[in-house]
Amino acid sequence: MHRPELVSIEGLQALERQIKDVRDRISGAEATRAGLEAEIAAMNAAGTRGEQAALANDAQLNRLLPRAANDDGIAQAFDTRLEQVLQRKQIELTRADQQLRALRGSEIELNRALDQQGEDLITLQQLTREAEATRVLYEYFLTRFNETSAQQGIQQADSRILSDAVMPLEAAEPRTYLILAMSGILGLMLGTGLVLLREMRNNGFRTAQDLEAFTGYSVLGQIPSMPSSTRRKVLQYLSDKPTSAAAEFIRNLRTSIMLSNVDKPPKVILSTSSVPGEGKTTNSLALAQKPVGLG
Repeated sequence: MHRPELVSIEGLQALERQIKDVRDRISGAEATRAGLEAEIAAMNAAGTRGEQAALANDAQLNRLLPRAANDDGIAQAFDTRLEQVLQRKQIELTRADQQLRALRGSEIELNRALDQQGEDLITLQQLTREAEATRVLYEYFLTRFNETSAQQGIQQADSRILSDAVMPLEAAEPRTYLILAMSGILGLMLGTGLVLLREMRNNGFRTAQDLEAFTGYSVLGQIPSMPSSTRRKVLQYLSDKPTSAAAEFIRNLRTSIMLSNVDKPPKVILSTSSVPGEGKTTNSLALAQKPVGLG
């Protein structure tokens, strides 16, 4: 959800500083682009390989230049390397053009935001003056109203009881049972919707069969979560409780790995994951050690 920026003089000054910074960056990008364009034009206009090597300022071209005049193969390698340098310069020029367009777009957006906030600030100041005038007028009428109410209270006669109020047998409002029933229905609908939404957003794998069906590879084993926060505690937990479910799963995984190729048992095992912190190091240490009852 977009939150509108507060209109203030400090905000306008900050926008002006941002515009100045973007304009400075545009000037730098234009200078960089002009330099790249001049380098490409000079290299294309160079008449000799020596001039081309000097303009390219490439170490490989400088190494090939002394032998290019006497060896056709070296000359071909020199021309190929020069073409690669030109292509790289052209890519840098294209990137500079993209950066320049992005900076100019940012400048346009900032100028538009500056103009809009300037108009909003003028409107805010006008509304502030109107609100202040209204407040003064309200306070005046409130004072007069209090004075009038005080005078009426003095002039009116004392109140008297005409009849006793009848005590109701049950509350008229709020209707508790209806509110509870509606709350239950709404809670059930909301809970069902949240469950369905979470189910629809879940795009992971629930079982090993799902993973095998999707990837086409066999799952060698599964390791459950262990009630330990550090690697040392995990290894101590496996050593202290060799009959636990986690230790049994690790033994099964180790056995599956060793029997995956009976003729040539694996000597090196790569442990990787999609994101950090998924237990690569912990699983590797658990497979490597041999506590009581493991391995």
